Amino acid sequence: MREKLLEFRQAVRHAIFFARMLGTFAVLALLLAAFGTYSVIAFQQRRQITETGVRLALGAAPAAVARHVLSQGVTLALVAGIAGSLGAIAVLRLLAGQLFGVGAASPALYAAGVGGVLLAALLASIGPALRALRVNPMEALRHE
Repeated sequence: MREKLLEFRQAVRHAIFFARMLGTFAVLALLLAAFGTYSVIAFQQRRQITETGVRLALGAAPAAVARHVLSQGVTLALVAGIAGSLGAIAVLRLLAGQLFGVGAASPALYAAGVGGVLLAALLASIGPALRALRVNPMEALRHE
C-alpha cells in the first residue's frame, strides 16, 4: 500500500512540474508576442512619422491618431490569433492527451488564447500611440 502511495505522489509531482513548466512557457510566449508587437508597431509609427505630422497639421484629432496606431496593433494581433488558432486546430490530436478536464476542441480555449494575445497587443500598442501624440507636425514635415 505504501509503495502505491509513493508511486502516486511521484506521478502527481511530475504532473505538477509539467503544468508549471507549461505555464511558464505560456507566459514567456505571451511576453515575447507583446514585445514583438510593440517592436513592429513602434517601427511602423516611426516610418509613418511624416504621415502623422501631416494628419496633425491638417487638424486631425489626437485621439484619432492614437486610435489609428492602436488599431494597427490590434489588427496585427487579430491576424496572429486567428493563424495561431488554425495552427492549434491542426495539431489538435497531439494536444488532446495533455489537456485535463477540458476538451481539446473547446472554443473557450481558443477565445482565451486570442483574447490574451489581443490584450497583450493592445497594451504593447499604447507606447507607440502615446509617442505618436507627441509628434510635432513641423518637425515631422521637416523629417523627410
